[in-house]
Amino acid sequence: VRTIAEPFHRMFSLDNPALQFPHAEVERVPVSTRPPIPSLFPIGILTETTLTIPTGYNILYSAVLPLLIILLYTTLIHPSTAPSTNRFHKPHVTILGLLISLLLTSFLTDTFKNLIGRPRPDLLARCKPVPGTQSHKLVTIDVCTEKGHHTLHDGWRSFPSGHSSFAFSGLGYLSLYGHTIPYLGGGGKEKKKTNSPSPMEKWRYITRKCASLT
Repeated sequence: VRTIAEPFHRMFSLDNPALQFPHAEVERVPVSTRPPIPSLFPIGILTETTLTIPTGYNILYSAVLPLLIILLYTTLIHPSTAPSTNRFHKPHVTILGLLISLLLTSFLTDTFKNLIGRPRPDLLARCKPVPGTQSHKLVTIDVCTEKGHHTLHDGWRSFPSGHSSFAFSGLGYLSLYGHTIPYLGGGGKEKKKTNSPSPMEKWRYITRKCASLT
């Protein structure tokens, strides 16, 4: 969507302090940058001013982690007892569901970003207005001198958050998938319970199974 359509350009004023933040050439939390190795699951470092998250872990936590958990459960912890021709049907449709969730969320997020056209806090740094532009009146994109197409037009794609929606689509799908996991007792036989197990009980079951495989 970003490559084929431009966002709605709201008018803005140069004296708006909410738009006067500096433009960061390197994102603090990029979506797709490869994470460092060997640390695969670091914890963000909380400081007095910000939560610093290691580079590239948005995709790792939102897509790769749910995918690994789903694969682990469907192939090792609770593999299908169906004939060999249908054994991979459940993992197949489950992973397809995760991919659809991620792709559809990304598409809808970019679509709404273009429709809403909310300016980013660094819009003025991206725009680079023509010297002499009046600061106390609303102006349009016509006053901008930035030559980079993506840098300029991405300044009107602030809402909704791509990081938040992508994380919600992957981890939300994993949460919903967790509610479909049956509660199994000793010996691998399913126990019928009058009440549905809580998510915590399911998580304890999964961690016990993982520990037994190591």
